[in-house]
Amino acid sequence: PNVGKSSIHGVLSRPLASGNGEGNSAVVTNWLYSLIIGAAGVGLLILLANQIGYTQTWVGPVRNNAYYISIVFAVLVGIAALIEAFFKHGRITGTQISVYEDGVKGMSVPAKFPWTLTSYSAMSEFQLGFNQIMSVDVLNENCVVIHVVGASHKCYCLKPNEIRDAIIKQMNDVKYQSAARPNECGCGHINPEGMKFCGKCGSPL
Repeated sequence: PNVGKSSIHGVLSRPLASGNGEGNSAVVTNWLYSLIIGAAGVGLLILLANQIGYTQTWVGPVRNNAYYISIVFAVLVGIAALIEAFFKHGRITGTQISVYEDGVKGMSVPAKFPWTLTSYSAMSEFQLGFNQIMSVDVLNENCVVIHVVGASHKCYCLKPNEIRDAIIKQMNDVKYQSAARPNECGCGHINPEGMKFCGKCGSPL
């Protein structure tokens, strides 16, 4: 199970806001960054090939093994840049988030994406109650990061401020209700007085 996964299962209540990574500006940024880095690497390797890839002979300069090795590496760097851009594109467009009256669920990438070695495989599905969320941030005006104990969930969307505001509003509502009914957990279970954790879902009260 994912760290910070809620006790809420199945269909949540009325949806308030939602979004996903389709059409996000991060998609264009990702491709531009990967192509620029790839082109720079290819250019440097071709320059290196022309610098060390010739041996002087009595008939003039002749290409040596260093030349062909540099060209092969240049091709590999170009291919690697395209593959990286393709996989990150899939991760960005694959994220999604939905805010409901009683929880949040979606598909996320690690908070350090795309600057992490797990960028290509570490997508995770999450479902959280508002009492589990510690804070919510908007990064680069194109994604929301939800922080819980021991984990963070990063979701790309077109209206991250709207998503964040909806989550914060519901978090405040839950805090108000908890203050009014201190023994009631976000999952709806009423606990005996003095309990620090919910007897049904284990969430802190």
